[in-house]
Amino acid sequence: MQLAAGAMIVENGASFVKAILNTPKVQLRYMRQELGRGVKRIRKRFIQTQLHGAPGIHATGRLSKGKNIFTHVQGDALATLGAKIGISRILHVHEVGLTIVSKKGGMLALHEKGRGPIFARVPKVVIPARLSFRAQVATESPEVLRKVADAGSRATEVTLRQGLLGMV
Repeated sequence: MQLAAGAMIVENGASFVKAILNTPKVQLRYMRQELGRGVKRIRKRFIQTQLHGAPGIHATGRLSKGKNIFTHVQGDALATLGAKIGISRILHVHEVGLTIVSKKGGMLALHEKGRGPIFARVPKVVIPARLSFRAQVATESPEVLRKVADAGSRATEVTLRQGLLGMV
């Protein structure tokens, strides 16, 4: 066989080309997995730091277990890869604060959960902003995104290495 000047022979060339074509799919899988783990870490850390006492609130029941915090990874291509993390309306009230006043300008009656006896009448109820969900997500996001990028690089390396070894 005659080779032209500057020609190169790649052993397992067909397998390597197949690996190159397969790389974006493997990258997406690795990056989705890491992104899912990352938003779950943010969720878990929020529950630990903000829902079990100071500096946040002392939640009980479903709130303390994080049932009102959701995460979701989306995207079926690298260009559309993304994740959502959010809190329910009840936690959002504690995030931004709220003042509750009577519609008719009268007094609010406070009673036990359900329809228990009234124990107080007040003109308004003020719920202060005590959670810092947005700030915590903004603080922890760069680390998660760095790990997602590392996962993409690792996927490329693994796929191309397998292609060179003829394993694809």
